[in-house]
Amino acid sequence: MIAVRAWSFPASAMPVIVSTAYVYWKFRNGAGAVDGFVLWPAIAALVLMVLLHAAGNTWSD
Repeated sequence: MIAVRAWSFPASAMPVIVSTAYVYWKFRNGAGAVDGFVLWPAIAALVLMVLLHAAGNTWSD
């Protein structure tokens, strides 16, 4: 767990979170409803980004 350096995961998660928030904002209509926004690809991207970050940290040690 030390090699994974979990304290640095917010650095890799933040671009996914900000991008998801932007896409959510762009897909909402004037009435406040959201048309065409699907959350599961964003969750998958977040999980995969954190796993990729952990793998890179582990491999570099």
